[in-house]
Amino acid sequence: MRFQFARQARHAPLRRPLLRPLPFAPLALLSLLAGSARPLTAQQRDSAARDSTARTVLPTVTVQAGKREEPLTRVPTAITVLDRQTIRDARIFGLRQLENFAPSVAVNQLGQVGGTFLTIRGLESNPFIVNRTAIYIDGIPFRTIDNQLLTNASQIEILRGPQGTLYGANADAGLVIVRTADPPYRNMQEASVAYNGFGNGGTVLANVHTAGRLRGLLAGSLTAQYERGDAFVRNAGSSLGLPGSLDHLQLVGKLRTITRSGWRLDGVGLLTRLRAPGVYEQEFVPLDRTAYDRRYAQENAGRRVGRFGLLHDAPKRTQENEGAVGLAATRRFGVGELTVTASHRIEHTDNAGTDLDLLAQPLAAGATASRNRFTNIEARLVSRDSARIGWVIGATAYTERRQQTLATLVGPGGFDEYRPAPPQVSTATDLALFGQLVLPLTASVRLTAGTRLETARRERAQEAGELDLGPTQFQFPADRREGAFGGFVPRLALDWSPNDGWQLYTSVSRGWLPGGFNLEATRADVTSDQARYGAESLWASELGARWRSRSGRFDGAAALYTTTAANWLEYNVLVDSTGAATSTNIIFNAAAVRTRGAELEFRARPIASLLVTTGAGLTDAIYTDYRLVDGRDFSGNRVKLVPRHTLNATATWRPRGGWYLRGELAQRGETMLLPENEARQGTVILLGAQAGYEFPRVTVRAFASNLTDVRAAAGQAYTNFLFGRDGTFYAPLAPPRVIGLSMEWRRGG
Repeated sequence: MRFQFARQARHAPLRRPLLRPLPFAPLALLSLLAGSARPLTAQQRDSAARDSTARTVLPTVTVQAGKREEPLTRVPTAITVLDRQTIRDARIFGLRQLENFAPSVAVNQLGQVGGTFLTIRGLESNPFIVNRTAIYIDGIPFRTIDNQLLTNASQIEILRGPQGTLYGANADAGLVIVRTADPPYRNMQEASVAYNGFGNGGTVLANVHTAGRLRGLLAGSLTAQYERGDAFVRNAGSSLGLPGSLDHLQLVGKLRTITRSGWRLDGVGLLTRLRAPGVYEQEFVPLDRTAYDRRYAQENAGRRVGRFGLLHDAPKRTQENEGAVGLAATRRFGVGELTVTASHRIEHTDNAGTDLDLLAQPLAAGATASRNRFTNIEARLVSRDSARIGWVIGATAYTERRQQTLATLVGPGGFDEYRPAPPQVSTATDLALFGQLVLPLTASVRLTAGTRLETARRERAQEAGELDLGPTQFQFPADRREGAFGGFVPRLALDWSPNDGWQLYTSVSRGWLPGGFNLEATRADVTSDQARYGAESLWASELGARWRSRSGRFDGAAALYTTTAANWLEYNVLVDSTGAATSTNIIFNAAAVRTRGAELEFRARPIASLLVTTGAGLTDAIYTDYRLVDGRDFSGNRVKLVPRHTLNATATWRPRGGWYLRGELAQRGETMLLPENEARQGTVILLGAQAGYEFPRVTVRAFASNLTDVRAAAGQAYTNFLFGRDGTFYAPLAPPRVIGLSMEWRRGG
C-alpha cells in the first residue's frame, strides 16, 4: 500500500505568551551587535581576497578511525568527514542531521525527542536491539542515544562498514566519531542564537562557549546549549491541554593539562536535561489522514487530525536527565603512545503517553521509566608515527545495567494514575582484547590485519506482574536468566597508493553482536517462549578508491560493498488474526539478510569562494529468510527502514564582501516502513537554503530547511495497537518546513 500525503489547510498555531516575542529576539540582538561589528575596510577586503585566492585547495583531513591520528588517504575504509567549518556551514546540531551529508546513511527515530538509530548500508538499527552503528562522543561510547545535541563539535567521522575490530560489538553497520573542540591556551568566547519557525510554532536555540588558559598548562572550556519552544507535531486532543513543548539544556565542560612526567590528561563532562510537557518519546501519527478521519470521526468528536498533528487523549510528557564523565591519560614512550580512557554515564527517564488506541478517547495509554548506567574502560598502545610497521593493541571492559518499569492508564486520569508493573532489570558485561597491524608489503602496498576477541555476559531479572490495557492484559512471567556469548571479529584489508593522488583498497571483515534476553510481556494466550535470543554474525566485503587532483581542488571516493548475515537479530510484536498486538516488542533470531550496493562522493573547489559537495548511494537489502512463530513469513521482502538510494549535494559560496550563500539537497529513495512491506514511504526530496553576511566578529544568516514542507515518515510503521488493521498505518514524522534567523558572535581564539 502506498500512502500519498495530501496537503490540508494548517490550523492557526496556538502560541503561549512566553513565545510571542521570541521571533523578534534575533532582530534585537542583531541591532545591538551590528553597531560594534563594522564591515571590512577596502584594505581588509583586498587582503582577505588575496588570502582566499591562495587557499583554493581542499583541506587535507586526518582521522581517528584507526585509534590514532592518520591521514584519511591512508585508511582502507569508506569515511565521510565533516570538519568544523562544514558543521557550522550546515548548521549541524544533532545526530539526526547526518543522513543529509553522507551516502548510504539513514536515521530512524521514535519521535521528536525519542531514540535515534543510524542505519548504514542496509544494516538497520532500531530501538529494541543495540544500535548497530557505534557512536563515540569525545571517547564516550553511546550504544543508545536520543536526539543528542552535538555541542561545539569540531569534527565528525562517519565510517561505513563493520568496525568491530577496534570499536566493539555494536559497530556492525559502521561508526560515528564525534570530537568536540579541545580547550585552547588562548582565551576565546562564542555565542549564537537562532529562531526556528514552523507551522505549529517555533523554538529558540542558544549556544554560549568560553575557553582558554586557566593556570599554567591547564586549559578548559565550557559550552551551554539551550533549546525552548513548541513541538513540531501538535496534539490537539490532549486531555490536559498540553499540545507539546520543549525545554532542552546541554552542558559540556572540558579540561586539558600536561603533567611534569609527560602525561597529557583530558577530562570531559556532559550534562543533559530535557523536559517536554505534552510530548512522548514515541509519537505515532496516521500516515493516511483521510482514512483515519473517516474511520474515527465519531470517536474524535468530528475533529480532523492536523497535517503535523495528533488527536491523543493520553497524558503525555517526557523527562530525561543524563550525565557523563570521561577521562583520558596519554603519554609517549619509546615504543609508542599509551592511552587509558575511562567513562561513566547515567541516564534517568520518566516518560508517559503512549496512546494505545491512538484516539482522542480515554481508553488506554502506556508509560515507561528507566534507570540506566554505563561504564567503559579502555587501554591501548599505538606504535610511533615514524614506525615502519604500524600497530595497535588494547583491551576494553564495558558494563551496563538497565532498569525498566512499564505502566498503563485505563480510562481518564492524569500522570499519577498510571499504574506500574514490576521493574525489569537487564545487565551486560563485555570484555575484549583487540589488535591491528599495518604491514608495508612494498613502497605502495600495505596489508592491514586486525582482530578482536570478545566475551559477553547477559542477565535478565523480572518479577511476575501484569499490564492492564483495558480490553486485554499482558502478563510478565517471573524469571531470572543469565548466559555468556563469545565472539571472534577479524578484518583484513589491502590498499595500494601508486602516487599521492590515488588509493585503491579492498577489505573483508566480520561483524558480531552478542545474544541476550528479552524484557517482554505477552497476552495470556501466547504460549511460545521468546525469552532468549542468540548471537548475530555477518560478513562484509568492500572494494573502494580515493582520488585527489594534482591541483588539490577536486577529490572523490567510490566503493562497492556486500554483506550477508545468516542469523540476523530482528524485532517485532506478535499479533493475532486482526492485527492487534499480543506482545510487547520481542527480539528474534528469525531472519537472514543480504545487502549490497555502491557509493560515490565528490568535492570540488573550482574557485576560492565556492565549495561543492555531492554524495550518492544505492542499496539493495532483502530478507533472505524471516519467519515468525505466529505464522508470518517475510522472506524475500525488502529490509525495513532502508532507502533504495540516497543523494546529497551542497554548494557554499562566499563572494567578496562577507556575503554567504548556501544551497542543500537531500534525497532518500523509496523506503519500506515495516517488514511486511505493506506500508512504504515514497521518494523524499528535501531542499534547504541559507543566506547571510559575515562580519569580522558577527555572522547573520537566514535559513530554511525542507522548503517544500514534505510530510515524511521517520521510523517504523505499526497498525493500531488496540484495534489492529483500521485502514491506515502509524509512524513518527520527520520535521516539517523550518524557516529562521540566526546570529553568531565570536572573540579571540
